[in-house]
Amino acid sequence: MLDIALLTANASQLKYVLTVGDKHEFYTLMLVLISISLILQVVVGILFLVIGGMNINDPAQCRACDIINNITVVLIFLISLDNIILSAFGIEQMNMHQPGTTWELVTTPSP
Repeated sequence: MLDIALLTANASQLKYVLTVGDKHEFYTLMLVLISISLILQVVVGILFLVIGGMNINDPAQCRACDIINNITVVLIFLISLDNIILSAFGIEQMNMHQPGTTWELVTTPSP
């Protein structure tokens, strides 16, 4: 279920970044990081389906299953790392601005 939650969150982030457009300070970086995360999540999902269909009691398939499992673990680590970097570059800032609003700096007049 956490995979589905992360996939949904990334899809929502992608929608927001595309809505805001290049007004976002890190638009290109955010777009690339979100896209990488989504692609890796789809690949991991496919690998889970492949592993699910394999017979681990068959020695020939057991070795292949171990290799696919190790690849999946590495990809999940990369997804986690990607999302940590993604959160460091302003996902929390994205929720403060509604789509279509301007990114103006508000200053107070000096006395």
